[in-house]
Amino acid sequence: MRKEEVKSRSESRLRELDMQHLQASEAKRIKTRSAANAAVAEDRDSEGFLGTSKIPYIFIAFFAVVIAVNLVYIYIAKKTWRGVSVEDAYQKGLEYNKTIDQTKQQEKLGWQVNLMQHEEGNKAVRILIEVRDRNSAVIKDAKIYAKFRRPIQEGNDFDMSTDTTDSVGKIDVRFPLPGQWDALITIVHGEDRYYLAKRFVVN
Repeated sequence: MRKEEVKSRSESRLRELDMQHLQASEAKRIKTRSAANAAVAEDRDSEGFLGTSKIPYIFIAFFAVVIAVNLVYIYIAKKTWRGVSVEDAYQKGLEYNKTIDQTKQQEKLGWQVNLMQHEEGNKAVRILIEVRDRNSAVIKDAKIYAKFRRPIQEGNDFDMSTDTTDSVGKIDVRFPLPGQWDALITIVHGEDRYYLAKRFVVN
């Protein structure tokens, strides 16, 4: 009777172990299948996002357009730069300032200089200069020299001259380019010098 009881317990224990082994195997199989399904689902989601969504392509196109526009602006800036292009710009600036300073020293002459300008159209300007002495008498035999300089670009500067034989000096100027022009005008009468600076804006 005892042997049968021991045998029965052994068989029950074996069945219990077999059941635990089967449960563990099944749980492992389910876990492996779940992981595989999750990986497949993730791949599908990733593929679906890249394959069907337009958002990534919109971002790529946007930045491509921004870069292209910047490159075009850089190219245009290099080709159309109109900055100071003379090598001795600093020295010319000093000379220009010296000329301006001389206008303060000529006050002792007492001259009255009246400059008038008339727009003629098509970048043409007529400049009239009347010179009177300290007694308001017209100076008729003065020489007038005008240097026209473009402050932002070299290569189009030019000089002109006239006199006051007819009481008023007349200079007819046709500027080669529109924009700003500086005129450095020197009026000579005997040993006296009178300097005048005038900026013209040509349309």
